[in-house]
Amino acid sequence: MHAWILLKCAYHINAHAYDMVNVETRGLLWVTKQSREMSIARVEAVQDEVEPRSATLAVLRRAAQTNRASVKE
Repeated sequence: MHAWILLKCAYHINAHAYDMVNVETRGLLWVTKQSREMSIARVEAVQDEVEPRSATLAVLRRAAQTNRASVKE
């Protein structure tokens, strides 16, 4: 989540800078914009993979705890 927030902040800073610089520098800012957009997409893809896994692990842990508790009784 932190990586996504940092990339979004960089995106807004870059967009602001793009409006303030000369044409030659805009080319460099465009390239960094493309890199950031690809990075944001990757971070979002990782989040989509991690969050379901975390939820699944939590369910499995609860089930294991329930099983252990019933064995003890």
